[in-house]
Amino acid sequence: AVRSSRTGLCGRAVRSSRAGETLEWLEGCDLSACMLEKAREAGGYDALHKRDLLGHLQRQRPASFDLILAGDVFIYIPSLVPVFQEARRVLQP
Repeated sequence: AVRSSRTGLCGRAVRSSRAGETLEWLEGCDLSACMLEKAREAGGYDALHKRDLLGHLQRQRPASFDLILAGDVFIYIPSLVPVFQEARRVLQP
């Protein structure tokens, strides 16, 4: 199991009920208000943000995340290079 103190989730608002057993903090971001509402209804999130993945990553401190999960999001991003650069910056080594 992954032990994570801060995890970011972008894309589909799906969360395993077992994830709460290993995650100390879970936040999500999505451009869709509908998906964020589904995430709120599902529960288990510590924070939810209505913004795109790149914008969300750019707001984070360096080395502030242990894990980033992105479900069904990369196909909507025209250039993944800046997203992966920011992900590398915010992930703990």
